[in-house]
Amino acid sequence: MVLAMDYDKRNVSHDLGIGDDFEAQRRADAALGSVTDAFAEALMSGIDGDAFAHASIHAAVLHLVHEFGEAQVAEVMARLPERILNGEFSLPTRN
Repeated sequence: MVLAMDYDKRNVSHDLGIGDDFEAQRRADAALGSVTDAFAEALMSGIDGDAFAHASIHAAVLHLVHEFGEAQVAEVMARLPERILNGEFSLPTRN
């Protein structure tokens, strides 16, 4: 089972445009921890991981559109295919 806790937190900083802002990084780390905990709890409760991941993405996009508007979110999402193909969201393999 792969969880977000294995995810490189530097990617969260990049996504949020945080850079070296320590307080913003602390909040991003706390947010990622909360999402990771919710994901783990859902899996332990028997919820399908793929279904939970899709629902999480849907909920996140709903929130982002509400906060920033369709155009800004669409611009960010348009860059996702390249970032995915470049391995930015891939977890390191374990030996």
